[in-house]
Amino acid sequence: MRRFFLAFVGLFVLLLSGCGGIKGDYGTLSLELVDAPANVSSFKVLVERVDVEIGGNWEAVVFPDREFELMDLLFEPDSLGVAGLSDGSYTAVRIVIRSATVVDANGTHSVSIPEAIMEDGLEVPVLFDMESAVMTTLLMDFNAARSLKINPDGSYSLDPVIPVVVKSEAGTVGGFVRPGTDVEAVYVSGPNYVAGTSVNTGRSQEDGAFRVWALLPGEYRLELTHRDPLTGHVSSGTVTGVIVSAGSDTQLGLVNLN
Repeated sequence: MRRFFLAFVGLFVLLLSGCGGIKGDYGTLSLELVDAPANVSSFKVLVERVDVEIGGNWEAVVFPDREFELMDLLFEPDSLGVAGLSDGSYTAVRIVIRSATVVDANGTHSVSIPEAIMEDGLEVPVLFDMESAVMTTLLMDFNAARSLKINPDGSYSLDPVIPVVVKSEAGTVGGFVRPGTDVEAVYVSGPNYVAGTSVNTGRSQEDGAFRVWALLPGEYRLELTHRDPLTGHVSSGTVTGVIVSAGSDTQLGLVNLN
């Protein structure tokens, strides 16, 4: 009944927005979900709701209440929903995750989620302004590798790491490297992070392609690490002088490891 009510409210808001039922000074907020992959073949999360914060108050804005396969979101984001929001300066988002499962070499496993995440959601600071008749898109990058924890008994638990950026203000970095390589984007200089901050990560897929999302402008250093699953041998590489601009996709081509 609770999920039915939330879904009904979300649909009601969207219908009003689409049909001119919301009056006054409103902009449009679009929420997208993308993934930084983990070393599993499937990672599904059920996202129930996303809230936004303005003036210290929280407002529920979209109600996906559906399961997302994060491994399908490595290179293209999926929509969490669209909502009409009043003009103003917003300071954070909150995402409620009700359940999660992973598939690894040993089968399918339920993922333990903290009760606070399931009930109140994960709060992530992000500053954005809403303006009348303007669409603002927030990109939420579910960093699976950093979020998924393997416990000593082999079970999984979730400690969500989800960077959120205004999509038009951020860029991406992509390229090709040996399949199964972990890619870490470290901030070198610029106005958005302290130098040396590990901003986000990615992982190359079977064809060697990788992409690191949600990077605010500046200069980055990419640290790449590959561990051979058979021998345990570790190869590494570093790419320096990587410049990220707002709204850009910086392509590095083929990256070689030592």
